[in-house]
Amino acid sequence: MNATLAILGTGNMGRALAIVAAKTLSPSHILLTDPRPEAARALAEEIGAQSVASNTEALARARILLLAMKPQQVQGVLADLGAKLRQCAAEGQPRALVSIAAGVQLATLRMWSGCTAAELPIIRLMPNTACAIGHGQILACTEDADAPIDEVCGILSAAGRITRIPESAMEAGSVVSACAPAFAYIFMEALADGGVRAGLSRQDALQFAAQAVQGAAQMVLQGHQSPAALKDAVCSPAGSTIAGVAALEAHGLRHAAIDAVWQAYLRTLEMGKPA
Repeated sequence: MNATLAILGTGNMGRALAIVAAKTLSPSHILLTDPRPEAARALAEEIGAQSVASNTEALARARILLLAMKPQQVQGVLADLGAKLRQCAAEGQPRALVSIAAGVQLATLRMWSGCTAAELPIIRLMPNTACAIGHGQILACTEDADAPIDEVCGILSAAGRITRIPESAMEAGSVVSACAPAFAYIFMEALADGGVRAGLSRQDALQFAAQAVQGAAQMVLQGHQSPAALKDAVCSPAGSTIAGVAALEAHGLRHAAIDAVWQAYLRTLEMGKPA
């Protein structure tokens, strides 16, 4: 072994995590592989890491394997690597596995790998896209005492907030942290559309909306007040804000947001079912 971390998959999330890891690890200790070798090579050149030709080579050279791929791809990859993972453990050099596949539980990952906990400690992470700019949220869980979860969280610490939770909360937590940014983008776009309707330029409307949402989020994160209390503080009697709040309520924004999270949660559970 000559590397600490191998990231298998350099799509949007794999790319983001590679960039984050390169801020805490020496890039020479990071290996990248992808079904599109040119994508892995380009990212490796960008951050100073190494690209390798295959997942098997990554396994041979790195101590921690991070599967940055879609849930439907994980089973085949683990089936291909299972025998070599067991061989590494038998030779006294066990690897650790980290998965970011939505909905795929630790027990399922273990079943697909064919490895025991002693042979392959497994960690689940759920990052979101804002990790790429250091303002993300990563949820982490494991059930293996030997899993290097503290080390993995340290490697990815530049991503933003990292929270360890029990696996029983992982699916619900991942929907709120990883799916909700898409919902927030829709809301910000709609706010900007409203600003354009009221006469603002598109550029100004989008900037004002995004800054307002960012500021509101920081008020919740730093002020230790509930969103309801903060909302009430902005709503003056008979003012413009309460008129807008009433319009949102009349059009079902609250119900739509709750249902969006619920439907995403149900889909996450469905994606994680073993084939």
